[in-house]
Amino acid sequence: MKAKVLETNMPLIMYLNNVKDGIISDDQDVQRMFCSDNSFINGIGVTVLTEDYLPPIILCDVPYEDGTKQTYIADGGQRTAALMLIRYGHHKFTSSTEDSEIEYQSKKTDKSGNICRDDDGRIIWEKKVFNIKNKTFDDFPQELKDKFDVFQLKIATHPDCSIEQVSKYVRRYNNHKSMNTSQKALTYLDKFAKKVKNISQNDFFKNCMKPSDTERKNGTYEKLICESVMTVFHLDDWKKAPKQMNIYLNDHSKIEEFDYVNECLREIEGVCRDEYQDIFVPKNIAVWVSAYSVFKNTGKDIIKFVRFLDEFKNSLHSMVIDGSSWDDIDSKQGTKDKSVIIGKVNILSKLLFDFLKVNEEDLENTYKHEDDLLNFVKENVDKGVTSEDIDDYYSMLDEYNIDKKSNLLDWKNEKSLVAIVAYSFKQDMDLDDWLPDYFNRISTYDEDQKKNYLHMKNDLTRYLQQKAV
Repeated sequence: MKAKVLETNMPLIMYLNNVKDGIISDDQDVQRMFCSDNSFINGIGVTVLTEDYLPPIILCDVPYEDGTKQTYIADGGQRTAALMLIRYGHHKFTSSTEDSEIEYQSKKTDKSGNICRDDDGRIIWEKKVFNIKNKTFDDFPQELKDKFDVFQLKIATHPDCSIEQVSKYVRRYNNHKSMNTSQKALTYLDKFAKKVKNISQNDFFKNCMKPSDTERKNGTYEKLICESVMTVFHLDDWKKAPKQMNIYLNDHSKIEEFDYVNECLREIEGVCRDEYQDIFVPKNIAVWVSAYSVFKNTGKDIIKFVRFLDEFKNSLHSMVIDGSSWDDIDSKQGTKDKSVIIGKVNILSKLLFDFLKVNEEDLENTYKHEDDLLNFVKENVDKGVTSEDIDDYYSMLDEYNIDKKSNLLDWKNEKSLVAIVAYSFKQDMDLDDWLPDYFNRISTYDEDQKKNYLHMKNDLTRYLQQKAV
């Protein structure tokens, strides 16, 4: 039986010369024009120079009655055009080229340019690195030019095709949709991409937003999660472009931030369901998550957040704060501009504070105290402690059989008290006996919390030593 597809390898320079000479045609009737950007060309070039994997070029042979044939590209026209631009079109690799430092080996030479050899007369080779950013093929060292030319290109050929069959193959192999901006941006978030994809299954996106198969498939939910992490934790460094945002998060974020946003989305969905889909629209999700985070830190019952949403729908959306209303800002073009995002975050926060009758300065002081407490425990007990761990230590204090009216529970003594609980966790110690005994014996504390923590730590050590005797 005649093979349907013939698979071979061909040096890249031979393939490109065949295209130049018309032996392989890149302009079959239904083949699209070159429409890829510089980042695509850069990536193809790096793939070849690093000898990475390049998918096969698929060709079709169309025989003529006189025994000759014409070969057409059925799949790989964009790659072919990119390779032609690099080799013959003076393409300059842009400053955004990824993995631009290309390693190669070269013959070592002396100051006179003579090739160096060892005692046995063998050539001495040395490793070098060439950065292809802002360079063309003509700028390459000869070794990299040769490396490019001899790259073994995989070729799959359909023999004995009609022109109609070639068109069918072009249609079949190119019947796909390329990555959109959001989908491509996620590739720059390799540290947290799996987490983000898991969070995108949160019921918030199924219920609180209007159902949309398109948004689910095109990476919109993943983008909204990343935007939410930015508004909650990195607002001052807001990036409008998804790619730049994800590069930033990959370098500056941490897994706990994504977990926190997931928790916020879960809690909002738990009380809102599908009743506020007109508010929770894609362009404002990150702003609303930020507003809920502010609300969450007030300690108010979550039903008050629902009441706020009701009041927002009824009247607050048009209330003027510092010269602008929500409606004013929301109607502006450039919905992802930093000034618009920060403006929305600020106005929602002020509306929320006013609705809850919460003093913003008091809340800011609360944040500062919580940050100071976390830093204190990190510096004196365990660098790996998280804000969630601090919550656990607070919960443990409620479980111990201690005098809940003791002066030791004064907020000024919280740092050393939480730190000693953290210390017991790290050392796997049980404070059930010592802590009540300590509260019975001691009623004052040193305002220098580091000294007080060390005092408590020493007292715990003595207590355990005496108990062991």
